Amino acid sequence: MINNVFVDLNRGREYIKILTLFGNKELKCVENKADYNLFYNKKYDIYIPIQHTTSTNSKNILDIFLEDNIDSIDCKKYVLLPTENGSNEYLDEFINKYTNIIPILCYINTDNFPHISYDIDKYNIKIVASMMYPRDDMDVDLMFDCGLSLCYFYYLNLWSLTDFSLLFDNPNPKDKIFCYSKGFYSGARSHRKYWLDRLKSILPNKLIKTSNTLDKPHFKNANLTLASYALASYFDYNDCMFNIIAETDNVYGLNKSYKFTEKTLYSILFANPSFLICRPELINYLNTLKIALLNNEFGFNLNEDFSICFDNFSKFMANSNLEDRIILYRKHKELQKINRALLLNYIETSKNEILEYILK
Repeated sequence: MINNVFVDLNRGREYIKILTLFGNKELKCVENKADYNLFYNKKYDIYIPIQHTTSTNSKNILDIFLEDNIDSIDCKKYVLLPTENGSNEYLDEFINKYTNIIPILCYINTDNFPHISYDIDKYNIKIVASMMYPRDDMDVDLMFDCGLSLCYFYYLNLWSLTDFSLLFDNPNPKDKIFCYSKGFYSGARSHRKYWLDRLKSILPNKLIKTSNTLDKPHFKNANLTLASYALASYFDYNDCMFNIIAETDNVYGLNKSYKFTEKTLYSILFANPSFLICRPELINYLNTLKIALLNNEFGFNLNEDFSICFDNFSKFMANSNLEDRIILYRKHKELQKINRALLLNYIETSKNEILEYILK
């Protein structure tokens, strides 16, 4: 008997947000149909149909699933992720057709804010967010976990197919700092340029590398896949002993919708010592997962000016000898491998607090 169903109505990449919440370790494929696979999570007694990308069936996945299983469904909860185009026509038809069902509409916000056009009074709407929701005037339940964006980019870029124990370490990393350089020179007020200029005021240029693999002329205007971007990032992030990774959002920004992107994800997955330039709240979040970066080595404190730990790191690089830098590199190389295991455990297992909030 099927008691609970969780369906993403967005066709194409619907598996990504499902995996973001449930992880890939705790979902079991229990049925393989012509148009979809049916997954099951035992802990929450919940079934999750995911349509094949090769399916030519024009019907919505929920209709296909119900037609196949109508005799075995005694549903207590339908959790639906609405389509992102904001149309509620399908939901109205669905509720009129199944009058005993009042679905939970769940928005999973990992990379941008959803447009909620559904009647809040009519539907049971919940929001699961990796960024703080910008509107305070909406009477909507919200569960916040900024780590969800790390999960989202992990599954979006197919890193779940990777055995990280097989990744090789660079045996001869350069005695330099690799700086993620996209946007460094995009404008005088670029926050990445600000931190690069600050670094250059302390550190000789010979210890700084700013060119990315994809900056090379033959990649210009190339139609690159996500896999190409990820592979290039892997080589960039492991070319030098240390990385400075500037996230998208400014350290001192006032926007409360700050978030992780794939830049932080890669810095941990690729397990090279990294100093992260981002909102201090994001580093503090990683610390709650027991993940410690170079920021922590050089005195990161949520309640102090971020520039203090940045300058401490920069001055160490400027004043230390090669032997001291190698010692620090080896220490944090091993720490990053521990960090990776901690992050993967978070990504690949169910987000229990969030799922209980959705299903209650």
